[in-house]
Amino acid sequence: MKTIRYFLSILLLIALLTISLTACKSEKPEEELPSTDISDYTIVRIEVASKQLTNLTPKLKKIILESTKAELKVTTDYVPRNETLDESGKEILIGDTNRSASIEALEELKAKGYDNGFIIKATDTKIVITGLSDGDTIIGLKYFVNNYVVKSQKENTLPIKAGDTVIQETGKLLYATDNFDLVVLETLSTIHDPNTKKSTQQYTYGKIIKLEHNGENNGMLIATHETVGWTDLRYPVYRSTDDGETWEMISRVSDSYNRGAIVGYQPYLFELPTDIGDFKKGTLLMSACSRIGETKTIMVLYYSTDLGETWKAFCNVDVGGGYNDGGWWSDGLWEPILMYEEETGRIYCLYSDELENGEDEETRKNGHNQRLVYKYTTDLKNWSTKYEMVACEEPDLRPGMIGLAKMGNGKYALVYEMCGDSCRIYIKFADSLDGWDVADHGKILQTVAGEGMGSAPAIAWTPDGGECGTLFVTAHHTINGSSSTKCDLFLSFDYGETFIDISNPIPNKPNDNIRSGYSPGFFVDKDGTVYYVNDPESSPGSMCEKFMFAKIKVY
Repeated sequence: MKTIRYFLSILLLIALLTISLTACKSEKPEEELPSTDISDYTIVRIEVASKQLTNLTPKLKKIILESTKAELKVTTDYVPRNETLDESGKEILIGDTNRSASIEALEELKAKGYDNGFIIKATDTKIVITGLSDGDTIIGLKYFVNNYVVKSQKENTLPIKAGDTVIQETGKLLYATDNFDLVVLETLSTIHDPNTKKSTQQYTYGKIIKLEHNGENNGMLIATHETVGWTDLRYPVYRSTDDGETWEMISRVSDSYNRGAIVGYQPYLFELPTDIGDFKKGTLLMSACSRIGETKTIMVLYYSTDLGETWKAFCNVDVGGGYNDGGWWSDGLWEPILMYEEETGRIYCLYSDELENGEDEETRKNGHNQRLVYKYTTDLKNWSTKYEMVACEEPDLRPGMIGLAKMGNGKYALVYEMCGDSCRIYIKFADSLDGWDVADHGKILQTVAGEGMGSAPAIAWTPDGGECGTLFVTAHHTINGSSSTKCDLFLSFDYGETFIDISNPIPNKPNDNIRSGYSPGFFVDKDGTVYYVNDPESSPGSMCEKFMFAKIKVY
């Protein structure tokens, strides 16, 4: 009996201790972040600012109001000539204002030696947000909004205190929307440059992928291009293991599958996201065109199981007619790209088809100068019959050079050039890769200001940049544009309904001597980062081109 009483006493003691500890824990108030009352602050930006920074200042005011209920005044740092600068007020300083707090913060930032960067620094009466350029200041504003404004825990306060300092190196701002969506160039590098005016090498059809299905090798970048004007037409393959900062050539690809074939046309890279037939997830594929003399063009597939170091041709998707030195009456097959559709488990090969073309007028009336077609496979060896995507009734219209991206609304966006109509770029949409309205040419792709683009397009979609993500399109040249480079990037924030233009981070200048900017390449990784390759001229007046890389992020 004593034992039972003792045991019950122990249980009662444990229960009382548990209740006591719980009560102590619940009575302890939650720890609040250090904060600053901003109810009597004023937003002050520099008097002479870029249009983007000027537009974003009232947007900052609106976001602060929505997040903290504090309605702040907005002004500039302008001081009339007959007045003395008064620095006694509480202020959020935007850009390199004439306030001493801004000047001191900017000096601290410059001491870091960055090419691009911003600083956010708080004192007893000032919150400074400034950068090495207006673009850097805008990136700093984005950081300020994300890490302070929207994280406010109570009205009229921001979670920042005197002495808090953030300094960050940034990329180069390419564009900012009025909703604080920023397009930033984070890396720019040269993959390969012949570096001599005597060279005639021209690098067209540049393509790039980032490995995402290869385990510990994920993150590796692989790039290639077509080579023109050189004795070795094999496709060079380049690799970067530091996210595009540096590159090395690791292999050259030749067609050993078709006897007598000459390679050198329109390579495209792809990584298998799952097992397909006998090919394992992570296998690298390359689709490209070979030719035999002037009479046969062959759509060939290659594969690599060692991260691009060796390649083997193993399959012909389709066989076409003559090359005819690229003439209007050739009847070949060109520009294959690959796309995986998860819903069906199919790999699609989409390309330009001249097989219904002909030199005599009657053949041309009954067929198509060129059409856009596709085949699909579930094992990478056996391919379906051929289906059309775009085929024009007008015999002289020539749709070609497919660019394709799947967007967040589930639709596919197709871009292509329409030669016979000044090779303008058109865009059309479909709900699936089998759902194309063949007779629908889509619409001419142009900006809200009326700028268009022509020849050799590329397209990509990233989920970053607002509710609809961001659609990127570029091409060989712009039409009716004011850009000094004549090869802008077009961006759409509404799934391709409207476009604006921004400067191209790899500005090529197309001319009659080289094919600079011809069919560039995009790749978007699972995090939404955009990888872009293009081929500007190697140096002013040069007859050769260099192969360049840009990493672009939308925030």
